Amino acid sequence: MIVITAATSAVKVCGLTLSERARRVAVKAGAARVLLVTPDTSAAELEAWA
Repeated sequence: MIVITAATSAVKVCGLTLSERARRVAVKAGAARVLLVTPDTSAAELEAWA
């Protein structure tokens, strides 16, 4: 599963950033691997993860 973060991903809700919350939800839903993609993520990182 890939979670793509937006500009608002650094916003905190109940002490967690939205991207961390999304990662935790994905893991709880059964994702074995989670990659948080940011604007700085390179194509090589995506290829290595896949």
